[in-house]
Amino acid sequence: MATIVTVTPNPAIDRTYRVQHLDLGNSHRVETAHAQAGGKGINVARILTSFGFPVIAAAIAGGTNGDWIEHELSNSGVAGQFVASGGDSRQTITAVTNGGEAWIEFDESGSEVDAGTWRDFLDLVSSLMEPADVVVLSGSLPPGVPLDGYRELVEIAHNAQVRVVLDTSGLPLREALVARPDVIKPNRFELAAISEMSCDSVESVLAACRHLRVLGAQAIVATLGAEGIVVFGDESVWRVRHPQRSGNPVGAGDATTAGIAAGFFEGLELMDAVRRGATWALASMASPFAGLIEVSEAAACATVIEVERLDSHEDHGQ
Repeated sequence: MATIVTVTPNPAIDRTYRVQHLDLGNSHRVETAHAQAGGKGINVARILTSFGFPVIAAAIAGGTNGDWIEHELSNSGVAGQFVASGGDSRQTITAVTNGGEAWIEFDESGSEVDAGTWRDFLDLVSSLMEPADVVVLSGSLPPGVPLDGYRELVEIAHNAQVRVVLDTSGLPLREALVARPDVIKPNRFELAAISEMSCDSVESVLAACRHLRVLGAQAIVATLGAEGIVVFGDESVWRVRHPQRSGNPVGAGDATTAGIAAGFFEGLELMDAVRRGATWALASMASPFAGLIEVSEAAACATVIEVERLDSHEDHGQ
């Protein structure tokens, strides 16, 4: 059976604390605490599973934290395939106010992964490509993994003729562009960092997208927070807008990635897949935790997404 494969080299135990307010330099009483298996690709797999898509979540997991991640994911009904590492998997801690007005996140780097473990992981991913229609490569690389690790993973998928959605940043993203990932999904800050442009306006975002196309990206889906999404495809440029809403913004980017992957799995064109991603991102803000979306909430959000075609590449100087 065809599947979507999510690849998370650096998963985590995601701990979320709900607080009344956030004040630097003060102590905070936690009103509710929640822990779940996380990391960007695992969040994507959790969302896709909740919508009934066939998913396999591949990850590197180690130590007692790794055991916890594997068991929690299994108990949540998400199919997982893991390669064991010698070190303990990392944790992330997010504190968010009850209304979602403010939040802060702390991400551990993770334990070092040796060359043998990384090779085992590449072999695992390669073995999962036969049934795969779409692969999602998401998140940071753990210490010890080569900076071109995502390039290797993109090449494995493309050699199996599997479409790739890549959501990472910094040097791992730059190295991966050589392999021409089908879609990359940087946010504004990640786009600014890799392009060395300001990205403080739509025009500068478009200039940065043109630059990444030259470097190898086939399509760029740039998420701009409350300002929506810019989609820079093979021939056309689009902007997706949605109403501003209060709520929990943590994990909205993963919801966007999940929607794109689901759209590709169903044979949708890029713009329609991104529309679904925008819908799921907006719906995810109603959840207190990343990776969770109510189907009814997504249905309601689908009615308020607006899409505007900006121009062709030629009109923007390409």
